[in-house]
Amino acid sequence: MVLFCVLVLIWLVFMYFMTKMLLSKVKKLEASRGGIKYKLVSAGSIKKRKEAVVWLEKEYEKDSFELDGETIDKSQYVSFVVDGKSMRRFGIESGDVVLVKKDHFAITETSIFVLKVFPPKRNKIEYKLRKPIDFYDCQDDSAGKFETWIKEHRLDSEKFKHADIREKIDECKRRGCQLLVSETTRKRQVHYSFHPADRIFGQVEHVIQNENVEIIEKR
Repeated sequence: MVLFCVLVLIWLVFMYFMTKMLLSKVKKLEASRGGIKYKLVSAGSIKKRKEAVVWLEKEYEKDSFELDGETIDKSQYVSFVVDGKSMRRFGIESGDVVLVKKDHFAITETSIFVLKVFPPKRNKIEYKLRKPIDFYDCQDDSAGKFETWIKEHRLDSEKFKHADIREKIDECKRRGCQLLVSETTRKRQVHYSFHPADRIFGQVEHVIQNENVEIIEKR
């Protein structure tokens, strides 16, 4: 038994130093290749803590560049790298860099929002991409009002049956804000999600299409 414990301890120490060595190599590789670290925004569920290292084309590394027929000043935006595929039907792929304007709440047909979320057991803010449908006013929540709202927006009522709508509406009442109802895609099926509107970080203004990215799981 003692020998077994010693062997386990030796194995754990070995794995610790191997992991440390591999992470050191990754960091050196990043530096040698000129990669830039970006914040991640999840297009889908958040399962693990990750970080992104990106190698953009030379023109997009500048402080000012042309994109979508406009001259973009990088300092006016917060940049995120997309992790996940739930926004691909809206033209945003995993690895793309999105340029986000903070505190921009107008909804248009092309709007994509970045939302702040707080995963359980993580002492930090994470971010999600969501396609907004509309805002729901939680303050005047009379009987049947939300069901009427669903019908008016021609949404699939069956997909709301198992969602924690009442809990989210009550949370928004306490916070004195509206409920943002948004959509996402999982396994090629449209699903709805619900977030207090005061957790909107900003709106995606531009997308830099990019495939040269390495998304690393954080320890």
